[in-house]
Amino acid sequence: MFPRTILALVLGTLLAGCSNGSLASGSTTIANGGIVVRGDRVMLHGAGGIEGNLDAAGNLVIDGRTVTVDASQREQLQRYYQGARSVREHGMATGKAGVAVAMQSLKSAAVHVTGGNGEQADATLNGATSRVDQEASKICLDLQQVMAAQGRLATSLGAFKPFAGILHGDDDCSTTFAWHDSDHALTLKSGHGEGIKVIHTEPASVWGLQQGDVILAVDDHAVDRVQELLERLDASKPKPVAIRVRRDKTEHEITLAERDYTSMAASSSAKTEAK
Repeated sequence: MFPRTILALVLGTLLAGCSNGSLASGSTTIANGGIVVRGDRVMLHGAGGIEGNLDAAGNLVIDGRTVTVDASQREQLQRYYQGARSVREHGMATGKAGVAVAMQSLKSAAVHVTGGNGEQADATLNGATSRVDQEASKICLDLQQVMAAQGRLATSLGAFKPFAGILHGDDDCSTTFAWHDSDHALTLKSGHGEGIKVIHTEPASVWGLQQGDVILAVDDHAVDRVQELLERLDASKPKPVAIRVRRDKTEHEITLAERDYTSMAASSSAKTEAK
C-alpha cells in the first residue's frame, strides 16, 4: 500500500524545511542547504564558503557584488530561480498531501479493526497516496530544470562555478516524467525492472492508459525506463505504435496513433538534455 510514496521520501534527502505558511514566509532548503528559497530570493551556498543571491529577474549577486551576465546567461539564471521556487511550492503541496496520507492510513487501519468497509477505506487511502505521487513528480521536474540550468551556467559563467556542484547527477529525478497538453495529463515512473508505471492520468483514461497500468513494451521492444519509452515513440513517427500494458494481472495491447503520442515523443530530447 505504501511503496508508491517512496518517491516523496527519497526527495526528502534533497528537500527540507518546507514552511507550512505561504510562499512569502518561511524557507525551503534544497540539497543539504546548498540552495535556500526564502521569500522572493534564492540563496546559494557554494564551494569555499562562497555565497550567492538570485532574484526573479536573473540578477546574481556573489559575496555582495553583482555579476555581469549576457542575455543567455540571464535566461538560465531565471530558469534556475523559477525551478528552485517551484520546488518550494510543490514541496509544500507534497507535505500537505503526505499529512493527508498519514491521517487516512490511521482511519483505514481503524476501519479494518472495527470491521467496517475496508475496501472503501483502502480506495480512499490509495487516492491520497496518488496525490503524493503527483506532487512529488512535479518536484522531480523542477529539480531537472534547476540541474539543467546549473550545468549550462557552470560552463558559460565563470563566477557561477562555486555553485556548480550543488546538485549532482545522483540527485536526478528523471525516472519520473510528467506530460500534458490541452486535453490530457500523464505522469509516468520508471519501474526498475518492472516496466513503466502510470501513476496519474487526466482524464481517467488517456488513449486507453489508466492510473495503475504498467507499460511493458512498445512494438514488442521491452521498456523499463521512461527515456526508453520516449525514444521508442520518437523513432516510430509517423506510424501507429502498439503499447503492451499490464492492468492488474492481465496484459493487453493499446494502439496509439501518431497524433496521440507525437508531442510526448518530442519530450525525448528535452529529457536527455535535462539529465
